[in-house]
Amino acid sequence: MIDESDFDKPMPPHSQFFANYAHTKAIAERLVCSANSPNFRTGAIRPSNAIYGSSNGDQVVGVVLRTHGAQTWMQNIVQNFVHGGHISLGHLQFEAALLRKEMPSCAGRPFIITDAGAPPTYGDMYHLCALLADTPVKLTFLPPAPFLVLGHLVEWVAIASRTPVLRWVFPEPKGTIAILQPGVFHAALNYVATDQAARRSVEQGGLGFRHVINTMEGMCQQLAEWNAEHGSSSS
Repeated sequence: MIDESDFDKPMPPHSQFFANYAHTKAIAERLVCSANSPNFRTGAIRPSNAIYGSSNGDQVVGVVLRTHGAQTWMQNIVQNFVHGGHISLGHLQFEAALLRKEMPSCAGRPFIITDAGAPPTYGDMYHLCALLADTPVKLTFLPPAPFLVLGHLVEWVAIASRTPVLRWVFPEPKGTIAILQPGVFHAALNYVATDQAARRSVEQGGLGFRHVINTMEGMCQQLAEWNAEHGSSSS
């Protein structure tokens, strides 16, 4: 389970983060929240987990549609997704709370925002795209173990390419292969997040956040918009 309880504990050491990506985000979040004051109220929204809802930009539904498929080992992974509209709604409600006359107790804190309902699997998302998209979607399901081994090799080459001597032997990985490093396998774990804190009223220390849709509804909406723009009917 993922909630905001880590914020009330000391920052873990760098080595306990799965990648620099997570470490730098944690540092930035604490910098923003610690800047909260009566004259400059702050807080942070934590999207959980992957943001979808934009066919032209997101790396969940959008990337499957734009690239006409997916090569994945994550079809059985259960995680929360969150529509970009829910993130925007959370920001607006957080802003409204911070604009109150008295300093609300939500100020200077992070809040998880996610979709309503039970978290789906990545396989649910992949099959939904293949079933409903008017454009072709080809799914290729891969065994994870060989790619985890390859990821370690890519990481070693990337490290070697930055050393004064070995960089002449090992060129820096480029393109998609450069992303295939052990840190990305952190995403291939079952995580269930809760936005219960954000759903509390402002008086109770929350944001008064209320869901509009669940993940399947949000993804179906995105697919309907994609089909309207790229489907056979639009041509």
